[in-house]
Amino acid sequence: MPAGLKSTIASPDDTCTGCKKSQAELGVPLKICAGCKTALYCSKKCQEAERKGHGSDCQAIRVGASSLSGPTPPPVPAAPPLSSINLTADRPSRPLDARDTPLPEGKRQIWIASNMAKLQRDGQELIIEDILRKRRQKKWYDAQALACRVRAWSEPQIYLLAGYFRRETYLSVLPRAEVIRQLIDCFRLRISDEYVFNAQLIGVYGQEDPTPFFVDFMDKVERSGTLPEWWTVENRREAELLSQDETGGNCIRYRVGPGGLISNHGGDVVMALKLRGLAAKVYGPGVHAD
Repeated sequence: MPAGLKSTIASPDDTCTGCKKSQAELGVPLKICAGCKTALYCSKKCQEAERKGHGSDCQAIRVGASSLSGPTPPPVPAAPPLSSINLTADRPSRPLDARDTPLPEGKRQIWIASNMAKLQRDGQELIIEDILRKRRQKKWYDAQALACRVRAWSEPQIYLLAGYFRRETYLSVLPRAEVIRQLIDCFRLRISDEYVFNAQLIGVYGQEDPTPFFVDFMDKVERSGTLPEWWTVENRREAELLSQDETGGNCIRYRVGPGGLISNHGGDVVMALKLRGLAAKVYGPGVHAD
């Protein structure tokens, strides 16, 4: 049975996961899946129609998000080092490097066992160290503990990142345009989370010009050490100009919803989780979920 629906704030460009109609086309407000808090639906009917396709993704995102907000697991033997991958079926271990390491095609399943994260695809099991295990006492709303991302609905490949936003491991492996767009949406999502979880009226949520807040955000980004080596003053200017473009999908003068993030970034269903992790690197610990 699918999870219920909850009210949310959707932008005009956000679309229903089921019927694909945008908020601007619908006569009713979009609601968010109460399970994964990512997929948007205009009705229970659309949610039910997408149950088969959305079920595994919903469960994966819910488990990933709960890895930091759930109770502290009991002590267990040390997990394998992050520098190695252990595969079943007599497959040799292989080192992780700064590039994404794809797993074979197949149905994905993600779950947490004590302080280890496991990924399984067609009988091949992958165990990685929980890179945020030192923070498991804290209940922050970011789910980067799995250090994984899903490329698209149509190509459900899981990619691992060798570290937690170290230089050359996240933004540095993305195309320049995608880096700029993710930085803008990182800011938009953070002020949205501050509104939803802390009732903080920042920028568009306080009916004020968000530009000074975005400039401050970019200053913090440049001091955080998360930017690629190639980042320049011209790239900063590009980001500031794109953030003001009301004809695109990254304008900071519009509210952002999970559905908008998915469509803005090639169908990446865990984009919100990744951007929350990036925001935590820039601002410090994430927005509290309680």
